[in-house]
Amino acid sequence: MRDFSTGFSALSRLYDDGLTPSVMDFEETFEAPALPWGGEAGPPTLYLGFAGAKEIVDASWRIARRRMKSVHASVLPDREARDYWRTRHDIIYMHDEISPGLTRADVALTDTIFDYVHVALPRSRILAYRRAALAILGRHGVHPIGFGLWTQPELVSLEVVKPVLEDRPAAKAAVAAALDALIRKAHALGGSMEYVHGIGVKLAHLIDEELGTGADLARRVKEALDPSGVLNPGKLGL
Repeated sequence: MRDFSTGFSALSRLYDDGLTPSVMDFEETFEAPALPWGGEAGPPTLYLGFAGAKEIVDASWRIARRRMKSVHASVLPDREARDYWRTRHDIIYMHDEISPGLTRADVALTDTIFDYVHVALPRSRILAYRRAALAILGRHGVHPIGFGLWTQPELVSLEVVKPVLEDRPAAKAAVAAALDALIRKAHALGGSMEYVHGIGVKLAHLIDEELGTGADLARRVKEALDPSGVLNPGKLGL
């Protein structure tokens, strides 16, 4: 794709056509310092796949190719798709333990803070969020490595890094502050946080902003069902 906004517009029209891809991963990458697995800036890339009866899949591809051709998208060689499927879970495998309590990610990220946000937004707010998100990261001195959409055009994934530079607590605090600001911006644009992993403990402090008056109702329901507080204590900010 030439740029993110052009590709996003074509992708949105594809969904407006009624297509339901089984695989959709649209992401641009940014050059970032101190990334242990390597990172280069590049134009947005779209991985797309359809499943079902052959007639439906063939028709879906005809429409999708027409949409992509309209924005002069380049077709990647088949090896790119094979590499995508082969490496797409590498970041998960980085968290396999190599000794008790120690993962390969712990070793690789000794000099780097890595984190991410997943937010859901109205499709009409995606481009505004992208602009705001990159500005927020710049103000906090945190570097984007990827901004993309997964599964649906409304689901955003943003990965970030910051070099430790001999002060790990400060770098970690800067990334945490940036992530909070990114989530609050999503809230301001009518979105919600974490469509993949859930709120858990990490984002519990933002639950009141997420749910508004609904947070008190959720707490009352939790207290009624779990008066002793033994079910996932501390999770979800409840």
